[in-house]
Amino acid sequence: MNTLDIHYFRLPSILHNLGVARSTLYSLIKTGLFVRPIKVSRVSLWPVPEIQLLMAAHAACKSDFEIRELVKQLEVDRKSGAGIWAPNHK
Repeated sequence: MNTLDIHYFRLPSILHNLGVARSTLYSLIKTGLFVRPIKVSRVSLWPVPEIQLLMAAHAACKSDFEIRELVKQLEVDRKSGAGIWAPNHK
């Protein structure tokens, strides 16, 4: 998979899949329990693989500390081109 193969969720899909209000989502982002969106023009996008990792962490009953660490790592990977952003990631 390369970065061009990554699909994205838009805000309505995130809210529906999580079952939360917009204010709750942004509160989660502010407290480090959810990844920040990627802004394209005025549209907020979340990479599907990142959301899948977060949902799996929640399903595995990870602690808030572990979720925050995952969120930090995902955002570092985004900036550095590592993880799901690596050109040869599968």
